[in-house]
Amino acid sequence: SLSRICLKGKHWEPLVDILEQSDHEREWRLRVARGIIEEGCGVVVVLNRLRDVFRELESFDDFAKVEELLLSFESGRDERVSRCSSLGTVYLDKLNDPGRAREYYDKVLELDPKDEIAFHGLRKIFRVGHFWERLRELNEAFLDVVPEMERLELLIEIRDILSDNLNEPELAFIAACR
Repeated sequence: SLSRICLKGKHWEPLVDILEQSDHEREWRLRVARGIIEEGCGVVVVLNRLRDVFRELESFDDFAKVEELLLSFESGRDERVSRCSSLGTVYLDKLNDPGRAREYYDKVLELDPKDEIAFHGLRKIFRVGHFWERLRELNEAFLDVVPEMERLELLIEIRDILSDNLNEPELAFIAACR
């Protein structure tokens, strides 16, 4: 078939055109898209399009693999922040892998210490995982970044963590006075 010819000849663009416009069944589209990746396609434009195909087909494992491959090609800070943020969100919300999500959100904060997507993703991870000290530290770090109303919410959460989870009533009182 045409897809085999394109795949063996490494004619990626026509194959991706077929995948994007295809009325073929989902499994066929996934098999062909995975075949392109396995053949070692390193063309960034094609990989971006494949990532979008995987997202459309809700194959988030494959989406993450392609996004990680694309990340390896990125050198700009903003592009790396965007890709790491995307990976953090996919691992957290779609693949239920908070450990991997945390890795990517931490990378985002290394590159952009004020990134709110990473901040909210890590808050979610730390709450669910009961990493109270890390949650308190993260909230403290973002007090000057968030808007005033959210700042109040962070201060209340810091107070509650110190009081209820870390058994530090004196520090909780100090946090309440802030």
